[in-house]
Amino acid sequence: MASIRKRTLPSGETRWQLDYRDQAGHRRHRQFKTKKEAVEFETKARSEVAQGVHTPDSVSVTVKEAAELWLQRREQRRRERSTLDQYRGHVDGHIVPLIGETKISRLTAPMVESFAESLLDRCSHQTARKVLVSFKSLMRDAQRRGLVAQNVSLTTRIDAPTRGEEELHFPTKEELREIFVKATDRWKPLLIVAALCGLRASELRGLVWDAVDLKSKAITVSQRADRYKRMGPPKSAAGRREVPMSPLVVQTLREWRLACPKSKARGGLEFVFPNDSGDMMNMPDILRRCWHPLMKECKMVVGESLRPRYRFHDLRHVAASLLIEQGASPKRIQEFMGHSSINVTFDVYGKLWKNPEADQALVSAAEREIFG
Repeated sequence: MASIRKRTLPSGETRWQLDYRDQAGHRRHRQFKTKKEAVEFETKARSEVAQGVHTPDSVSVTVKEAAELWLQRREQRRRERSTLDQYRGHVDGHIVPLIGETKISRLTAPMVESFAESLLDRCSHQTARKVLVSFKSLMRDAQRRGLVAQNVSLTTRIDAPTRGEEELHFPTKEELREIFVKATDRWKPLLIVAALCGLRASELRGLVWDAVDLKSKAITVSQRADRYKRMGPPKSAAGRREVPMSPLVVQTLREWRLACPKSKARGGLEFVFPNDSGDMMNMPDILRRCWHPLMKECKMVVGESLRPRYRFHDLRHVAASLLIEQGASPKRIQEFMGHSSINVTFDVYGKLWKNPEADQALVSAAEREIFG
């Protein structure tokens, strides 16, 4: 049986103390500033005890401690090192500073909503969404461990940005032609494949000649290289795909095969885009030796710091936009780009299917079917 009584602290302040027993019969105590808070918690705790899911504060942990347990489990499941680094960045850079010292048993849905709003204030929309996904994952992990009864993060979400909030940013056709013209022979093949085949940088770095079929004009994507020069599978099952090559790509790679640095074989396979020593290319080398100088050469820079107007990754968006312009369906774009779901495709490229003239033609045709 629970009881609520008023107590006076040595400091002279008053508190309302709730005494109750958990589902194991252990006596628990908790103090509140107001009687209303004590009554509300008693009602909630009584329901949780009845269901056998109550977690007292004394056996709960802080968000920071739950995050460390979550990271340990991710490591045990042998996540890629780059992925673990990203998780660690979410925890140390955002989760712990904002909410780390709070006991997870004391979290409420409004507190999680406030956390999500704080994320949007301190980082980009995309990063905020990723951090929230990590936070919700660590909460599920804590619930499975019995460290918290309810997962109050379930209903919190950061929606994809609406049109105009985060515009796709990639080179125009004219700018792309200039990039190809001014690129040196050493780097032009890499840029052409990136822009016309839409491979991720990690997929380009891990691409081997055995995966390039110049006769059937297709590239088979079955692996990628992480930032630590380790080979692994694509980001998702959908990342395993066959990408068609245009005539320009075929001719470029046919010529490049004869001119590229002799590659050091890994498992008997040779890289399509090795570094000058024939080993796997590093992304920093691509940026330092190719992309950043090329952006300056083309005067595609921003501000006094001469920051590149486009990222190397934006060449991937060029490939998708060109296909959409030619009438490719969302499902085909998903397959071509190796997206894990059609939702990802719509989140990134949905607005590129907007065509007011085509829409007007459709409604006009529908009208003629009725009225002639």
